[in-house]
Amino acid sequence: MPTPNTRVRSARTALTVAATLAAAGLAHAQGCPPVRFVSPDGADARHYGGPVAIEPTADGHRLAIAQTGSVWVYDLVDGQPSAGQEIVSPYPFMAFLFGCAVDLEGDRMAIGAYEVRWPGRPFHLRSVGGAAVFERNGDEWAHTGSLVAPLSVTAEAAVANPILHGDTIFGAGGGRIVVFEQDAASPDGWSPVQVIERPDGMAYDASFGYPVVPTGDWLFVGANREDVSGVSIGGSVVVYRRQPDGRYTQVQKIDGPDLGGYQIKLFGRSMDCDGRTLAIGSALASPDPDVEEQGAVYVLELDGDTWTPRQTLTHRGAERRDGLGGYAIRVDGDRLVAQASGDRTARSDNMAYLFERTGARSWRQSARLLPTPPYHAAQYASNLALEGDLLLVGSRDECEGPGTDTTGAAYLFDLACYECPDLDADDRLTVFDYLEFMRAFEAGEAIADMDNDGQLTVADFLAFQNAFAVGCP
Repeated sequence: MPTPNTRVRSARTALTVAATLAAAGLAHAQGCPPVRFVSPDGADARHYGGPVAIEPTADGHRLAIAQTGSVWVYDLVDGQPSAGQEIVSPYPFMAFLFGCAVDLEGDRMAIGAYEVRWPGRPFHLRSVGGAAVFERNGDEWAHTGSLVAPLSVTAEAAVANPILHGDTIFGAGGGRIVVFEQDAASPDGWSPVQVIERPDGMAYDASFGYPVVPTGDWLFVGANREDVSGVSIGGSVVVYRRQPDGRYTQVQKIDGPDLGGYQIKLFGRSMDCDGRTLAIGSALASPDPDVEEQGAVYVLELDGDTWTPRQTLTHRGAERRDGLGGYAIRVDGDRLVAQASGDRTARSDNMAYLFERTGARSWRQSARLLPTPPYHAAQYASNLALEGDLLLVGSRDECEGPGTDTTGAAYLFDLACYECPDLDADDRLTVFDYLEFMRAFEAGEAIADMDNDGQLTVADFLAFQNAFAVGCP
């Protein structure tokens, strides 16, 4: 019988978050501020809010927030979080950077470790990456299996980034993807069934496997530093599809679009797909030649058996090297959130932007998602998790004050009550936002469709008025 490897603490995180959520009924009046999570380890924490994950449950949601060396798991029921359970490495042998990646799906969780000294392997092949698989056992988490790369995979960080997909787990790292399936006969509980190598002709330094996104029978693999059409680090996305025999084969390759002479760079460094919408980020793209490297998010949809470009998303008020689409994108239904990795404010080094679908295929920016740090949020939004109305945002290098360590934090946003009509993107609500709304309404632009029904009517005036009255965080 596996034993749980957790610690439960009723620490300041639970008390602080519970107090904040208890006031959630005032969210509309207060502009819908996010809930801030901090590590129960306090000043001993390092980089809490690195990888984050969120998953719906029968009576709420489950959150996983990683820090260096462990992962904290919270159950959110009726807006109230449980005391955090800390998941630590189950291995008696060394697991370097346990918690470098985490994923949740149902009652299963997988946690990556950058380097594991696996016993039973030849000495020169012991130190490769791996992952531990946990299952929910009552109120605890039990270690039930491990992802161990085949002997042919020798790279550091191999399979250190686990991605759950039903009874399949994709282990990414070291420039390849190992496909694992449950195997009751294996002592590890999971066996590798396929190793996906970079396509023929792709250079070893193309960063193949960063990121990896499965959905349905599709598998999207980024190669964000591939030289494409003479553009250094242009980037691409390789599309695979699961065949009847269970193996994944390449069916498409998506390069950054040619939009009139400007260069696309780091295309595919961030990516997500919900089955309907494929969103691909390019942090160094320059859609506006006058705003160098403002970044962009490219939205694609399935047309027959081909993923086809539909829209290019940029953010309002973009400045040089804002880097929209930097390190994280999440899409779920009619919402899309993207990090801008160079957009700095007084509160944070980076920024997160919320886009919403209007009509069948059109997207518009609806809000900037601002953190509420006591001092400064560094590496804000480098990790995102989106599920329905809830968005979990990591801020792994956040510190509490000048000269303090980067203990990190995470922010939980309720997007259902978040509508900020800061249309001129100056972080203030003024008469200029009203003027911008009137201009956009008269011009028939989607930005004025405040009720997201695909039409511009008097209802949009009322929606703007209500949102303006609520204000912004």
